[in-house]
Amino acid sequence: KDGLARALHALVTPHGPLVRLAIAGYPEEDALRALVGHGNVAGAAEQAHGGTLVIEETAGLPARVQIALLRLLKSGRVQRVGTEHDVNAKFQVNTIA
Repeated sequence: KDGLARALHALVTPHGPLVRLAIAGYPEEDALRALVGHGNVAGAAEQAHGGTLVIEETAGLPARVQIALLRLLKSGRVQRVGTEHDVNAKFQVNTIA
């Protein structure tokens, strides 16, 4: 799985960051903060801007996190928990089951 994720990253966004996110089973709020960030802390989505975000076990993500991910993918922008402004977060996403 790791090799496939790296190969896809190398083909699609070779010069951007490769960020892995394994949050299945996390409490909802912790999972959301890991994805979108909070306060002055960038989440995985923002860190992956211009590159690839690999999300492990998407079926285990809490519904609120799945909704945030869909909004993020649609808009290319993310709002950190506890803030009022959006930041760019455009990336290739790969999921690993």
